[in-house]
Amino acid sequence: MPETLFTVWTNLFERGYATEGETVLVHGGTSGIGTMAISLCKLFGLKVIVTAGSDDKVAACLAHGADHAINYRTEDFVARVKDVTEGRGVHVVLDMVGGDYVARNLACLADEGRHVSIAFQRGATAEIQVADIMHRRLTLTGSTLRPRDVRFKTMVADEIARTVWPYAEGNRLKPVIDSTYPLAEAAAAHARMESGEHVGKIVLEVSDTGVGMDQELIGHIFEPFFTTKTEGKGTGLGLSTVLGIVEQSGGRIEVDSEIGRGTRFRIELPAADEADDSTLATTLPRGSETILLLEDDLALQRQAARMLELQGYQVRIAATSEQAMAIAGE
Repeated sequence: MPETLFTVWTNLFERGYATEGETVLVHGGTSGIGTMAISLCKLFGLKVIVTAGSDDKVAACLAHGADHAINYRTEDFVARVKDVTEGRGVHVVLDMVGGDYVARNLACLADEGRHVSIAFQRGATAEIQVADIMHRRLTLTGSTLRPRDVRFKTMVADEIARTVWPYAEGNRLKPVIDSTYPLAEAAAAHARMESGEHVGKIVLEVSDTGVGMDQELIGHIFEPFFTTKTEGKGTGLGLSTVLGIVEQSGGRIEVDSEIGRGTRFRIELPAADEADDSTLATTLPRGSETILLLEDDLALQRQAARMLELQGYQVRIAATSEQAMAIAGE
């Protein structure tokens, strides 16, 4: 099951209590979250208004099934929401923007509306009028799915299997895939993402023609320090680092391997609307803490250590997991 399905279901339908006949506002309509939200709203009888960053993306959202799509670069989405709802506002806002959008989102809500936060691309703080929340009986909530325990995720999976998955099996629900690239064309995939023209997910496929892995080995490959290389070769941190980066970016990795045939890694990363330059860091962070750098490639080791030292950090270097554990235990 795609992670976007878990995210949208738990936040829009469980925390936001979106029900048939209601109207919802979703930001980032062409993102993985946005396209999945449109799909689910259409399946469960909700009207959905989305925002996007260009007229082409607005058209893509409408083609996918959104009832209304707003170009946030050329229109005031608050005024437009009021217009299309005839002044009533929406019942639920699913927000991944945060910052100054929160107050504007609340202005879009109808009385007793629900605001659900799942990310904060424009900042983790917001200034809002508490009196307005009290007067209109609004609800502000939010969640992060990935840190939840296995028991909760299993419960969500079971619920989705009963209520949503039949639509997937009937080919009425599927994630929107913008494009798929082999790993050798990763630069082209990044260029596609940076162009801002994508709609839905961009997929990287990784494969080899090696010996393959059994299921027991696959169960260990993402563990820190795990390696099948001979002693002194490799740190065992490569795949665990990649998994951490992918998951922090809202993506996932699938592994398909067959003994004697090789292994295929499928990396899915969510598409995102254009970045707001005002939220980007203009300088690298500085500090005085001590950092343990684990890297067995001497050239990379020296380069990384030098970069960290230039930012004021103290660097301890290890070439193997054993050395790293020994330093950490000092």
